[in-house]
Amino acid sequence: MFTSNLSFQLKPSKVAWFFQFGGYSLLMSLCYLTLVWYIAAFVGLMALLAWYVFMKQRQVVAFAQLKANEWTVKYTMTSQIQHLTLKKLLDHEIYIVLYWQEQSQRCVVWRDQLALQEWKQLKVLAKLHRTSVSIMTD
Repeated sequence: MFTSNLSFQLKPSKVAWFFQFGGYSLLMSLCYLTLVWYIAAFVGLMALLAWYVFMKQRQVVAFAQLKANEWTVKYTMTSQIQHLTLKKLLDHEIYIVLYWQEQSQRCVVWRDQLALQEWKQLKVLAKLHRTSVSIMTD
């Protein structure tokens, strides 16, 4: 497999939405069982507000590899493409996290956001990146 043409167009993730909804449901059921109703309602409203603010942040729409650790990234709500340096690439089986050198905001790519072939390419790249980092640090 060649890794010279690595560009990824991300689709909206249903898995991430269900993961967030499940966490919210678990939080609300625990609050309902352990707290007074008005405190549980307040915690629920704060959780909804936090989710709304989180969803308003810019999200990665597409990214592509230029060189070894140099990538281009396109975000929502802007037409500008940024050049970023990849610091770390972690594979967590159901999602992959990309850490950038220039930004503190990470990019989480869920399994259902990519086609199967693209997902396999990204997993191979994560294994290669992990191997190259461990060789450099030894």
